[in-house]
Amino acid sequence: MAGWSRIIKLLFPAHLNRKESKMDLRDSYARQVKLLMAALPHVAKESCFALKGGTAINLFVQDFPRLSVDIDLAYKSFADRDTDLAAINDALKRITASLNGRPGITAIRQENKADEKRIIVNTADAKIKIEVSPVWRGLLLPPAEMPVCERVEMEYGFTTMSVVSLADLYGGKICAALDRQHPRDLFDVLNMLGRPGLTREIFDGFLCYLAGHPRPIAELLASNWDTDRIATLYAQEFSGMTQQETSLESLLSVTTLLPQALKSHFTDLDREFLLSFKQNSPDWSRYRYPEIQHLPAIRWKQRNLAMLKDKNPAKYVAAVNKLERVLE
Repeated sequence: MAGWSRIIKLLFPAHLNRKESKMDLRDSYARQVKLLMAALPHVAKESCFALKGGTAINLFVQDFPRLSVDIDLAYKSFADRDTDLAAINDALKRITASLNGRPGITAIRQENKADEKRIIVNTADAKIKIEVSPVWRGLLLPPAEMPVCERVEMEYGFTTMSVVSLADLYGGKICAALDRQHPRDLFDVLNMLGRPGLTREIFDGFLCYLAGHPRPIAELLASNWDTDRIATLYAQEFSGMTQQETSLESLLSVTTLLPQALKSHFTDLDREFLLSFKQNSPDWSRYRYPEIQHLPAIRWKQRNLAMLKDKNPAKYVAAVNKLERVLE
């Protein structure tokens, strides 16, 4: 048998290298998930945070369709920026100290930038990051304490964590898919379209995160999909992450399915709300959750719109007109 193995490797080296490479990647991802699961109880002790992003989706909401290797956190409440950032810093310090008390784990806070809120966690064979957004503080809907899904419990053990609502979770994920166009985000959106589907609640969450996104609303709603880049990232940063083989073609279908699904949900009220927001005179009565007007990210976006209107009126008018066309 060993002789046959050598012959096959000589005849089909590229194929085997790709297969071995995918297995190596999956082993690497699995080690990261193991570390992530070891870190989560230390994070969960800080009640000011709720889990969001790919780990919340794939380890808690869905039944572990793909590996996820980062802990993305939302700061649940908000006051003024200085108070919030001080509280976030204190919580991250406690998490770092708690993790460093575990044998074989090293946790280091990254503070290269004033608003960087990140912990890098290492073992001898794995590395993950824990990250908090300093801008998007507060949530649309209350989070809930959730256990990991059954498959994760069977493979990696049991833990619970405060997880953001589906509206916050998938509202943010849809914006991430439109913005980053990463295969991981496309995969998560593809699964969402299957279960639970693009519900009105999730669509409301999307509108909230769309309004507060750093990029212009029209750019996200009319994304220019870079399929070549998606294909490259698929090979380099996605292959080996899923429980079942997921083709590039199925992920690229999201570039059609997602815009269609979003368009089917838009009402006249939604269009009026987004347009009034872009005009920097938001009609909050047009949106189901008018209290989002107090969210720091929403207020920050409004300040930026006011600055653009003041400093470059022509560019501002062009941006409003572009959104009108996109929303038609």
